[in-house]
Amino acid sequence: RILMVAEDAIVSADAHQKIILFNLAAERMFGYRAEEVIGQPLSILIPLAARAGHGRQVEAFGAARDASRMMSERPGVLGVRRSGETFPLEATITKVEAAGALTYTAHLRDVTTRNEVRDRLLESERRTRAVFDHATEGLALLDRHGLVLEINHAGTALTSGGVATGVALWELPWLGAGDTAPLREAITHAGSGVGSAFSAELQRGGVPLPIEVRVTPIRDDGGVRYILVEGRTA
Repeated sequence: RILMVAEDAIVSADAHQKIILFNLAAERMFGYRAEEVIGQPLSILIPLAARAGHGRQVEAFGAARDASRMMSERPGVLGVRRSGETFPLEATITKVEAAGALTYTAHLRDVTTRNEVRDRLLESERRTRAVFDHATEGLALLDRHGLVLEINHAGTALTSGGVATGVALWELPWLGAGDTAPLREAITHAGSGVGSAFSAELQRGGVPLPIEVRVTPIRDDGGVRYILVEGRTA
C-alpha cells in the first residue's frame, strides 16, 4: 500500500521484465491503469527505438553486483505514455532477489517541467552573454570587493593584455593608465552601495583616449552583490 500511494511513479518487473506492480503515480504518468499493464513487457513504457537497448541494459544490471543504479546517469532517458508522447525521466532502478526470484523496481520522475525551466534559463543566459560580450562599451562585472568576475571584449581591448579574473579591476594593465586611484575609490564606494561616474584618460599608441566611466552597485536582498563598471570612449 505504501508503494501504491507513493508520490513517485513505481514500477516493478520480474526477471523476465514483465510488469508486476504499477502504482497510482505510474498510472497518472503513463496513462495506463494498473490492470492494463500487469503482466505486460516493461518495454511498453519505453520508446520503440530504445526498447532493445533498454532490455539489454536491464539484463546487464541483473547480472551486475550493484543493487541499485541511477539510470539517469545515462543522458536521454525517456518514457512513452499511452498516447505515444515521449517524455524525459529521472529513474533509479533497484533489484531484489528473494526465494530465487529476481525483481526489478524502478522509481520514476517526469522531469519535463524541470528540463523546460533549465532550457529557459540556459537560453536566457546565452542571450545575456551575447549582449555582454558584444556591447560596444567596455563592461566589467565585479564582486562587491572589486575583483573581476567577467570582462567583455570591448573592456579587454582597453588593456595591454593579461586580463584575468579574481584580480582587482584597478590592477589590470590599462592602456597608458596613470593614476588608477579614482577607479579604486569609485569601486570601493560602489561596494558600500554608492554609484558614481567620472572621466579618465588612457593612451593608445601615444594618442590620448578619453573614457567616461560609470560604476554601479547591483543589489539583492542581502545588499550589494555585484558591481558593474562601464567604460565608454568619449
